[in-house]
Amino acid sequence: MYKTVNIEQSKFINVYRILSIILIGFFPIIAHVTKLPLYYLEPMRIMIVIFFIRGYMKDAFMFSILYPIISFLISGHPIIYKMPLVMLDLFLNILIFYILTRKDINIYISFIVSVVITKILYYVLKYMIFTVILAKLQGLIETNVLIQGINILGILILIKFANKKETDA
Repeated sequence: MYKTVNIEQSKFINVYRILSIILIGFFPIIAHVTKLPLYYLEPMRIMIVIFFIRGYMKDAFMFSILYPIISFLISGHPIIYKMPLVMLDLFLNILIFYILTRKDINIYISFIVSVVITKILYYVLKYMIFTVILAKLQGLIETNVLIQGINILGILILIKFANKKETDA
């Protein structure tokens, strides 16, 4: 899935990279100031899925690791011991999504399956860390499962609109 990129596309992706970093860095601050639980929207997942859908695989994989670090450095969120879990969740989400779509599995089914698998892994690892290392300092499932399901549907809609099949000459 290689793309030929013209100058306009190159400018767009560079602007998108910069804006996505700014958004990811300041989203927790905005949420704190407004007292809105904006993390329910999973902005990191949305951003990497957009990179993925638009064909920028390297960016999707790279930012799945960088976004949690950038966000932590700017806002302190996610907290230090959750950061590797979030990185693993996002990276595996994109990896599984990629593998499934390469096997010609429907893009929507691929996304749902990739999110469900990575969320299960995330919560199993989080449970292990909390029970063994941190002695349950915080709740295991912070985001309501219904909200997570609604978020998956929202990202599916985003995939629908961002998934323009472009033919490269």
